Amino acid sequence: MAALVLVIFFAMTVSVVDGIVGYPKSDQPGEFIPGTTALIWRWDRRRGWYWYPTMPISSNLNETKVSGKWYQIMSKEMPPFSNDSFLDDFVLNIQKKAGGGLSIDMQGRRRRGDNQRCLKTGRLHLVPTQMNGRYTMDIGPANDILENHFTTAFDKSEVNEYIIADTDYAHFLVTKYCLGKRKDGTCSKLEGVAISSRNPVLEAVHLYNAMQVVAKVLCRSLVGFLNHEQSNVSVVDGIVGYPKSDQPGEFIPGTTALIWRWDRRRGWYWYPTMPISSNLNETKVSGKWYQIMSKEMPPFSNDSFLDDFVLNIQKKAGGGVSIDMQGRRKRGDNQKCLETGRLHLVPTQMNGRYTMDIGPADDILENHFTTAFDKSEVNEYIIADTDYAHFLVTKYCLGKRKDGTCSKLEGVAISSRNPALEAIHLYNAMQVVAKVLCRSLVGFLNHEQSNGMDIT
Repeated sequence: MAALVLVIFFAMTVSVVDGIVGYPKSDQPGEFIPGTTALIWRWDRRRGWYWYPTMPISSNLNETKVSGKWYQIMSKEMPPFSNDSFLDDFVLNIQKKAGGGLSIDMQGRRRRGDNQRCLKTGRLHLVPTQMNGRYTMDIGPANDILENHFTTAFDKSEVNEYIIADTDYAHFLVTKYCLGKRKDGTCSKLEGVAISSRNPVLEAVHLYNAMQVVAKVLCRSLVGFLNHEQSNVSVVDGIVGYPKSDQPGEFIPGTTALIWRWDRRRGWYWYPTMPISSNLNETKVSGKWYQIMSKEMPPFSNDSFLDDFVLNIQKKAGGGVSIDMQGRRKRGDNQKCLETGRLHLVPTQMNGRYTMDIGPADDILENHFTTAFDKSEVNEYIIADTDYAHFLVTKYCLGKRKDGTCSKLEGVAISSRNPALEAIHLYNAMQVVAKVLCRSLVGFLNHEQSNGMDIT
């Protein structure tokens, strides 16, 4: 029931390099993945296929190919930037220097105050080191505004490091800088990690790969990243980034499972409250959903994992909802569309939580679950969060124990109203998985959607 689960699935609707997300196309568990050589696939009998971090692609960085314009999509500073220093429409222009190394011209627009004026925040000079992809950072004598942007004095007597951790050159770029690097690798003044894109919007599959690099190669938490809004892109106000109203406890439109809180040490950060499903509107959630990503524990076999996986949710007259599911096997007779059965969700006292039933004739649904469906056990289905128009996060549990664990099977899935899910909505769905359902983002597999369209 990979499709059932709120798992993070990237629709093949987007143009995807073979093997970047999902099962490796070649079945070679140790093969490097094109465009993301920081992560390789490994096979484990218990875990199935999973990402395994190796050295970053920056060890083979091509400075000519990485040059050009990049839109900064998300970033995280430790300690956090103030509102006055945080910039939207933030753009990097990377150029290879004739004498070696790179220069980076940066500009952006203040989030507060004079927010119509585009500010040139200065030029970074990256001096190459013996390790390809790692640079010593210099800002030059006249870049006072760059110091203001960094919110700290730039001391050339210290080690100031800039790392291009990974890039596929065509879609995403992951960078990290450290002002005042100590011998133990920590930063005495400021550390920053950023995800940038060749376009103002980063497709979900490439955002996910960039996040994997942040978590597994740079070993940094995904919590606390803020969105740099790009004004020529249609983005829902306030879904990611600082809250528009300055009220730290205000609910964010479309993602009421998470609210903003202020902490003097951490700055603004997401704080989980009760999921939106406590106010779930079963009529609005009804309709067609494309399952983008999912994760089962224990993992599904190749024969049970489905692409083109679609859910059709309908509100039932007597209460509760039904979910019709269909998909196409990843292996074998993969041209045939399979009706995997119908789930009947019986409402409980907690809105958004259901008891799950499959009916007497749904043998194929049992086969999809890879385990016998025992009606004498507690089989739970949760609609954890949705904004109704873009993303849906679900979780199911077969054989729920009193301690909340699942004796047979657990699945988490992320679904989308369209075959491709925009990065900003995927990110919000991931936050729900991590912070509301408290499940790791590692191990999600992509359900390819063969009729997908690129998100622009």
